Amino acid sequence: MHECADGAWLAELERRLLEDADLGIGECGLDKNAKAAMTAQLDAFAAQWKLAARLNRRISVHCVRAHGRLLAAMAHSDYGRWPRAVYLHAWSGSPEVTQGFLASTVAQRLFFGSCARHSKPQSLRVVGGDRLLPESDARLDDADRVALADAGREMCGMDVDKARANFHAFLAL
Repeated sequence: MHECADGAWLAELERRLLEDADLGIGECGLDKNAKAAMTAQLDAFAAQWKLAARLNRRISVHCVRAHGRLLAAMAHSDYGRWPRAVYLHAWSGSPEVTQGFLASTVAQRLFFGSCARHSKPQSLRVVGGDRLLPESDARLDDADRVALADAGREMCGMDVDKARANFHAFLAL
């Protein structure tokens, strides 16, 4: 969470987004392990979510041990519109929570990041191949890359061409 309490960070973020139509918002989200209070995190998340929706931008969301709260926040009626596309970075939710996200009314805008170290194989199977993106910023050694590629193929039938197609689908939204 951004440490700036005066709100200037949000105005600066909007200014930068308006300068470049290709920019998205991220990484934002909720982290139960963070020092910042959950209420402050929820406020910051709501502000970034609303900005992404208003400017019709993509958003990258990270969640650590707060999946239920994240789902509730994303479904909150006061938020109004959804961003153009939502990337759930390093997805680690349970299969049941994953089903909850996929059952949302705008599931076609959701993509899940698979990470060899954090993602649960059974959750990635629930996501399936069309909404799964190999992790974008993981610092992987060769063994992790092989494990991630093998997991994608085994769980979702995903190969390099499918991963590329999923990235194009995400970027096309």
